[in-house]
Amino acid sequence: MAIAVVGGAAIAGCGSATAKTRSEPNPGLQFSQCMRANGVPNFPDLDTNGNIQFPVTSPIPQSPAFQSAPNGPCQKYLSR
Repeated sequence: MAIAVVGGAAIAGCGSATAKTRSEPNPGLQFSQCMRANGVPNFPDLDTNGNIQFPVTSPIPQSPAFQSAPNGPCQKYLSR
């Protein structure tokens, strides 16, 4: 890590081997993004428990894209 003193303030440089790595992708978020990319544009993000909630009157669960995407392109993001 490099440290430079500029105007009396120490500034630490980034890029050291001990820097934090990015966290692993969230499968729930990836599933929601996949659903939106595959014909369900208003699909909500899953909550912290992995659940989704729709208003009772929402047309999303009845849409053909909603019915097919979890069994096709988005299946890889579902927990087994």
